[in-house]
Amino acid sequence: VVDAASSPSEALAGRPPSRAFASFLEDLAKRFADVERNAPKVRVSFLGSNGAIQGTAQNTTSVVRSSTGVYLITFTAAFADANFVAVAVARSNVATIHTQVATQTTTTCTITTFTLAGVSADPTGVEFVAFGEQA
Repeated sequence: VVDAASSPSEALAGRPPSRAFASFLEDLAKRFADVERNAPKVRVSFLGSNGAIQGTAQNTTSVVRSSTGVYLITFTAAFADANFVAVAVARSNVATIHTQVATQTTTTCTITTFTLAGVSADPTGVEFVAFGEQA
């Protein structure tokens, strides 16, 4: 609860905020910093048939389909190290397709997609996100 002597309008009017209100503002700033730190750093949706990026991608330079079910995602900005969290999900209209993060470096991630039988396959599309500290 903010009392009348430490309201946002008084702080905006040039009066110094109370200690409690200043503490509240510091806590709010830390929470926003946590949201930014924990937000996805890479986000991309692409077609399985050719790797074409669909819609707006975040921090993604390119997606290259090198062979059936193999996609190399290149990042615009590097991660601090190769230990970031990468998540890929395949969409398919005809079969169950699994995804796997095959390799990852500070600037790329290779995703493979395959059927239940372990055979490489191109899904309809792939959604990819990555979380971690950037360089």
